Amino acid sequence: MRIRPCMLIVTCLLVFLTQNVEAALLCNGCHGTLIPVDNRPVDASFRNPSSGGFPGNHRTHMDEPASPAACAICHPGSNTYEASHRDGLIKVSSRINNSSLTTPYNNTTSVFPQTATPTPGSCASVNCHFETATPIWGNDPVLTNCGTCHGAPPTGTASSYIGGAAGSHAKHDQYYPGSNNCQKCHPNNTSFQHATSAGSRDLKISFAAFPNSGSGSYDGALNDYLPSQTNVFGNCTATYCHSPGNKSTSYNNPNQTATWGGALGCAGCHLAAPATGSHGRHLSSNYNVPAACYICHAATVTSEATISSTANHVNKKVDIAFSSTTTAILGKYSGHQTPMQKNPGSGYANCENVYCHSSAQGPGGSWPPAYSSPKWGVSATGKCPSCHDNGGIHGGALINSGSHGKHLNSFTDSNKCGVCHYGSGFATTGCTQCHTAGNSKLPVLHANRKVDVNFLDPYNSTTYNGTPEPGDGYGTCGSISCHGNTSAQ
Repeated sequence: MRIRPCMLIVTCLLVFLTQNVEAALLCNGCHGTLIPVDNRPVDASFRNPSSGGFPGNHRTHMDEPASPAACAICHPGSNTYEASHRDGLIKVSSRINNSSLTTPYNNTTSVFPQTATPTPGSCASVNCHFETATPIWGNDPVLTNCGTCHGAPPTGTASSYIGGAAGSHAKHDQYYPGSNNCQKCHPNNTSFQHATSAGSRDLKISFAAFPNSGSGSYDGALNDYLPSQTNVFGNCTATYCHSPGNKSTSYNNPNQTATWGGALGCAGCHLAAPATGSHGRHLSSNYNVPAACYICHAATVTSEATISSTANHVNKKVDIAFSSTTTAILGKYSGHQTPMQKNPGSGYANCENVYCHSSAQGPGGSWPPAYSSPKWGVSATGKCPSCHDNGGIHGGALINSGSHGKHLNSFTDSNKCGVCHYGSGFATTGCTQCHTAGNSKLPVLHANRKVDVNFLDPYNSTTYNGTPEPGDGYGTCGSISCHGNTSAQ
């Protein structure tokens, strides 16, 4: 029989169309609809009993076409289409996404009938929602974010998270708030598989981002992060954010290993009394004037030894900011007015216009005082004579402002300054007034922005009518035996 060309074309088209229709017959062909603009499948806008279409969030739960295998994750049996499929019932898996916990929908795991006006519910304990209650079905997807499932920062739901995983996340969130900063310790997890793979993959930890920039490791278990699991936490090592912070390109060990869920005070990363540069001289109270961290680092730490600015802490910089309540407002370091920053591990420089390295007040009790310029790390530049003459002690020159010279030439005491200053409670002007730990007045009263006049016993009934404020001028002494119990200028 002779076959006409037109018949051949029709036959080929029928075969082609039949094969094309079979390949395109996916779940959303009946249960969804298409957006005419880009032919993108979406959920139907209302329940359509004729086609089987229904509203909801099906498309937000799939990053692939609505294949039977994809639908079977929540609806068992969807991967094997049979005539009984159209029985008017909806079955939701009692173990959605192979969750280890029972996952009821709308508080049930039983089959329920399709209706023209379905009552939306939520799923519970599904691993892809971090075993929390999901948003109501049909909720606007824009309202679902990182915090919907596990908190941002993560809070968890199990008791093991209280003060543990949740606590440490909250502490880190103080420094790097917002879900965008999760990648400080984790790779960027915003993909659909981030949720659907929960419970079947290891926790991903990465220290590639600033400030660690690739340095660091975590030794804890990575497969026990769901709230229903036994959460065993580990330690972070070799991370810059848990280091003394005194090097920019290499790493120094902290004083204490950072344990997830643990507590780290200042001494956890820094030594309680850092010894680098002139830290020891500034922090020791045995023979020196203790200067709390905030005196020089007010942009980072408060007088209560708490962090004043998380943006300045763990920023891979040394933030120098002299406290204006204890130092000159125009204090400088390395020629730059503070607050200023320097790279950790870089060379030391000089301090300028800092009250605690000054003569206390100018000539005649005026203001401002004369400032010295000590260099950090060079102790000789910060000794007593660098700020003011030291009264002849240890061979230094006599202080000659006001009537200091007259008095110091008259005194025979080994500690001449101690007759009028730091005297209360002492019977003699010995070295213990300055150099005995726990008994010295020097660490408490020196460089306190006050002119402390306190006469040595037995002259403790002597009065001085000047103010303790530097720059207020001089006062008068009264009822002192060395002046015949009369007033003296």
